[in-house]
Amino acid sequence: MANTNGYWHPHYDNIPLELRSQSIWLRWKLTQREGADKPTKVPYKSDGSGRAKTNDPATWSSFEDAAKHKGGDGLGCMVNGDYAAIDLDNCRDPQTGKLEAWAQSIVDEIGSYTEISPSGHGVHIWVKGTVPSGGNRRGRVEMYDQNSPRYLTVTGQPLNGYADIKAYDLTELHKRMLEGLDPQEKVKKAATAVDDSNEDYAFCKELIKKGKTDAEIDAAMRASNLIRPKWDEQRPAPDETYGRLTIRKAREELGVFISSNPLPRERMSEVKAEKIEWLWQGRFPLGMAITLIGQGGVGKSMVTEEIAARVSSGRDFPDGAKNTLNPSDVILMNNEDSPGKSIQPRLQAAGADLKKIIRIKLEESGFAADRDIARLEETLKAEPNVRLLIIDPIADMIGETNNNSASEVRQKVLNPLSKMAVKYNLCVLIVCHTNKKEGMSAINRVDGTQAYVSGVRGSWLMLPWDEDDVLAEGERGIVLQFNKSNCFPHKKGLKGKIVTVPFTSEDGQTGETAKIDWLGETDKTAQETLDAASDPDIRKGKRAVQWLREHLCDDSKPATDVFTAGKDLGFSDTAIHRASVKLNVVKTRANGRSIWSLPVAA
Repeated sequence: MANTNGYWHPHYDNIPLELRSQSIWLRWKLTQREGADKPTKVPYKSDGSGRAKTNDPATWSSFEDAAKHKGGDGLGCMVNGDYAAIDLDNCRDPQTGKLEAWAQSIVDEIGSYTEISPSGHGVHIWVKGTVPSGGNRRGRVEMYDQNSPRYLTVTGQPLNGYADIKAYDLTELHKRMLEGLDPQEKVKKAATAVDDSNEDYAFCKELIKKGKTDAEIDAAMRASNLIRPKWDEQRPAPDETYGRLTIRKAREELGVFISSNPLPRERMSEVKAEKIEWLWQGRFPLGMAITLIGQGGVGKSMVTEEIAARVSSGRDFPDGAKNTLNPSDVILMNNEDSPGKSIQPRLQAAGADLKKIIRIKLEESGFAADRDIARLEETLKAEPNVRLLIIDPIADMIGETNNNSASEVRQKVLNPLSKMAVKYNLCVLIVCHTNKKEGMSAINRVDGTQAYVSGVRGSWLMLPWDEDDVLAEGERGIVLQFNKSNCFPHKKGLKGKIVTVPFTSEDGQTGETAKIDWLGETDKTAQETLDAASDPDIRKGKRAVQWLREHLCDDSKPATDVFTAGKDLGFSDTAIHRASVKLNVVKTRANGRSIWSLPVAA
């Protein structure tokens, strides 16, 4: 059954279960683009919240969500994982249902799940396999797999009665496609007497006539159905390829050359050396974007609020560094915590001048860094005393940017923020989460793209920290570790603990909030701290200390009983002995037995 646009509605029960069970689904909508001969099927998220991206799984959904949403004109399924799809276009008579002989032979040859396309003029064949390199399209034949991100419209209107998707080696069929499997393509080539190289040449000439640069022609070729491995084949001249040679010869024939427009330049002898200005000496510079990376719940927001409090009040910093600025304004963009229940009490406990802390109402503004930088600049123009901008966390505020794409994040988010930091002479502090991949180096533990470390001037890593001789039961330790810098020297990490303190609400009521008590510097590097946090032996040693403290808290006990009880819980004799040393356990003898007890101070 077709809809009002003449396109098939999906028949859900016929779609193979192995596709329906995966989160590779989206919606599509017919859109007429300016200058196009026919409408384009534009992919959309299943919840209708915006466009889907074929290279971003976060914009795909389950089959159930895509099926129940009625937006757009139909269902789409990503060609992903072990699957490949063959699209035979304009080969079916929608009135008689008959396929052209060449298309019917392909359907019969493969013998896998095949369905009619939404228009009724083509067919889609699904297989398990991979598409060889060399191109994805010739004429009316297209082949795609996970290496060429693409979605296919899905109708659930089977053509040949095959309900299952079978494995199929596409090598031979792909070769035939490139050689001209489509008879119309063969006729076209025979009529014009051109070969592939002549087509490449003609393609380049047409784009040169339109004023395109060499880079634009190269990109257009790679996106076209003409692209072949030959395009990148080396030629005898240094750094010469078939593609570059074809473009150059086309320019020579047309007499169209790229006009001379040298890049602006200066000799370094003319450049004035400038020293770095600091928000926090040696740690957070002005005029730069810096990232603070840490796992969820470790206390990143409290650290940013602690820094904000010192900037707003003009107080010195916890490592003894002098605050050389006058009390300055801070813009706070926090998308996770309640302003009244969490942020304001913590700022109050940290000693902030609350009149100088400016919170952006994200719940009203809907800020996205890839589209609202101009709005943020207008805010900075209206607040000229701002020296610190906090974005917490960045992943919630990048808009449509792909968080896993280094080029997108650099171009759309980090570069604009860095330019803004220079223009307004402020520190942009960008908060990121760590990923869950233990065993990676500290510099690679950022969630999303590594550009959050490599694409900024400096980066700090915030980690949980635990030392039983410093932290009391129930206290949480943190450590702020130097992770990377392009322009200022290494600084030692700072240790601290999160403690509970009272605060007074506006109506005079007393409540409790959290603040950081700083405990000085640490000689450990970020990597050493990270390794210690993920080392199972170290974690077990800490658990042994906690267990032994609890085991001896009521009364002294014979050492033999302690070792027996510890072994039952999986602690080795060595771990128990080390824990006793850590706790300064008092060891006496009575009736020929060693007796253990906690020291009075414990």
